Amino acid sequence: MSAGHQCMSEQIKAILDRWNPIGLDPLSPDEYLPVAEQIADSINEHFTVHSVCIVLRRSLSIYGVNFCRTHKDCLSIAEEILSLYRDR
Repeated sequence: MSAGHQCMSEQIKAILDRWNPIGLDPLSPDEYLPVAEQIADSINEHFTVHSVCIVLRRSLSIYGVNFCRTHKDCLSIAEEILSLYRDR
C-alpha cells in the first residue's frame, strides 16, 4: 500500500469514526480501518456522491455491518469522503 493510499484510508477512517455509521461505540480503535481501506480502494475523484454512498454501504456490508443511519446521512458522509479526493 502506498503512503498516499494509507493516508487516504486513515482520513476516511477518521470520517467514519466521527460519523459512527453503525451507531455503536467502537470495539477497537481500528474498527473502521478495513472499511476505510475498502472505500479507498474503490473510489476516486471522478465518482459522484451517490456512487460513493453505494460504495460506503457495500463496504460496510462486506464486513457484516448494517448502516443504521438515514440515506441523507449516507450522502453527507459520502460528500465528506469525496471532498478528500477533490481537495488534494
